[in-house]
Amino acid sequence: MVVILCKQAQESSDAKPELKKGTLTMDVDSMIKSCLINRIRLLGFFILLLKSKNKIQVYFPIFVAFAGNGKSVYNAWRTPSMWNEIPAFYPHIGRRFHLRSRFIDNWEKVKLVKLELFDKNKRVMWMTFNGKNTNNMNWFDKKNLADSSFNDLAPCSTFNVFSINGDLRNGWLDRRFLVNRSYAGCAQDYGWFVIADTYKPCKWEKRGSAPVFIYTRNNTPRNYNQDSDTAETMVISVLMDM
Repeated sequence: MVVILCKQAQESSDAKPELKKGTLTMDVDSMIKSCLINRIRLLGFFILLLKSKNKIQVYFPIFVAFAGNGKSVYNAWRTPSMWNEIPAFYPHIGRRFHLRSRFIDNWEKVKLVKLELFDKNKRVMWMTFNGKNTNNMNWFDKKNLADSSFNDLAPCSTFNVFSINGDLRNGWLDRRFLVNRSYAGCAQDYGWFVIADTYKPCKWEKRGSAPVFIYTRNNTPRNYNQDSDTAETMVISVLMDM
């Protein structure tokens, strides 16, 4: 059985959140197939529960990062002491700091990982990864890539970097969560996705205060100068056994 629960906002700040809109149940295989086909978007106030063989699998956000707030995304992701539990209604709490769940440091039950970019409340990019037999740093790797919104990205694509650590050159370059094809000087940099976390040496990275979330559009050569856009928010969610 599959149960989808939607948590609704309360008008009174003193009222406790409650689950409304009932439940939806159907055959597990049919629901999973439907989810994959329609690429259901699950934001912080949506939780997907899959009940099967006496196990409950939960798909929920564990990290929310905001562009332009001056805080390092990389440091927030990898530092346990920087956790800030993610409230159900995180889109409304402000963007002054990134939100980090303690589930990041309890990775052994993770099955799937989803990274999404949003701009003006619209999802503009997503990637999903196999999370089995990974840790909270090496899941973001070409060998774990399962699917994405990019129409030419696959594990067999050509990369010079595909990692959370990205490309760090102290005092000059700081590119994290980097999915990059090639470098040949700023004018000839090609790739799919990058967070300009602190330093921004190239013109294509200088799009407001750090961090900057940059992705390239489909059906282009994927040159960061001509073919890229930016996003306001990055959300990382996981599917895990509970």
